[in-house]
Amino acid sequence: MLGAKFKRLADGEEGSAAAVIRQHIEVIELMRSVFRRYFVDTEAVDTSIGARIGGIGAGLGE
Repeated sequence: MLGAKFKRLADGEEGSAAAVIRQHIEVIELMRSVFRRYFVDTEAVDTSIGARIGGIGAGLGE
């Protein structure tokens, strides 16, 4: 009886350790995709601004 209780806590459906771990994995994968997109977008903006600043500097003869 006690063994069945602990098995349910570990492998059961809702609220079990396995279910919580799966939920955490889903959150981490979502965070990874969000951060990946953020850094790609940030790099694109940084490159664009750098090119504009370089153009301004070239226009000033520097």
